[in-house]
Amino acid sequence: PLIRYKTGDYGAIIEKNCKCGSRMKILTKLEGRQDDLLFSIDGTPVSRMDPVFKNSFPIKLAQIIQLKHNSIVVNIVPENSFNHSHEDLIKKEIRARLGNVRITIKLKKNIALSKNGKFRAVINKMIS
Repeated sequence: PLIRYKTGDYGAIIEKNCKCGSRMKILTKLEGRQDDLLFSIDGTPVSRMDPVFKNSFPIKLAQIIQLKHNSIVVNIVPENSFNHSHEDLIKKEIRARLGNVRITIKLKKNIALSKNGKFRAVINKMIS
């Protein structure tokens, strides 16, 4: 049986009996967790922000939070070699996707998990 708790994962339930005879609901199309959409400066929805960090930056963890259409906070748990040039490159990558937004980078020792115990890499505070 499926244990019921909120994971943030997405899927679909079929309202019919299984071929095995079980009368429990059937879970199909488990898609996993989905990050929030961000919006570019012109209002275009943007998904898949993880490529911003694919340049082998010396970071342990990163999280992008959109506060307004023109305001982004990036929480970073850095490796020891992380420096201002990395911050500039991250800002450039984000602006390439979202436009000329204001970006604040905050270096942290850790980034808190969500209430359901999962890490959220992208959060849109305009819709949350």
